[in-house]
Amino acid sequence: MVMKDVMYSNTNLNRLNIYYSIEAFPHEKFRRKLFPKNFFNLSMSFRRDSTIWKPYDWFERIKPFEKNNPTLVWTSDDLNIALSKKTQLAVQFVSHCETHSLREKYVEKLERYANISTFGLCVNKTFESEKQELAFENAVCKDYVTEKFWRIKDLIVPVVIKRSLLKGIIENEYFIAADDFESPKDLANRLIYLSKNLNE
Repeated sequence: MVMKDVMYSNTNLNRLNIYYSIEAFPHEKFRRKLFPKNFFNLSMSFRRDSTIWKPYDWFERIKPFEKNNPTLVWTSDDLNIALSKKTQLAVQFVSHCETHSLREKYVEKLERYANISTFGLCVNKTFESEKQELAFENAVCKDYVTEKFWRIKDLIVPVVIKRSLLKGIIENEYFIAADDFESPKDLANRLIYLSKNLNE
């Protein structure tokens, strides 16, 4: 789906009717038939080609006067304390059990080689502390970054399905991409290595 699929007209400028969505389109509950033709004249979504870009979250560069603000910048001590509390390899939070991206198939293979804790509607477990999070998108869509990715701000390393999905949105060094590895086994080996070598 592209934004022009939901943008019908800009002719009715007396009233703003905004199509708003933060879900990946394969999971979107939007039904075009419910609205008359030419109803929407603005869009707001995670797509950068929307009239109003509204992702789940974003990064901002620290301004020079903010560099010593402890609520904005992590020190080495902050990182070491956070890492010392993390005892498990990786975690994923899942509310869609069968997905357009087939993440469940990839995780099934990955779990053969690495211990992955899974929480959410698809399992019945309590939360633990993990070093990495599988922030696998439930659908592969242009500009879509799952809300789970933004737990990076809680000092957990996100692992995404495809590096190219984040191109131009998030810099490469902030996450691990599963498609950088030839197999789930290779990814598992890298996650295990990183969990034992915290200075990497």
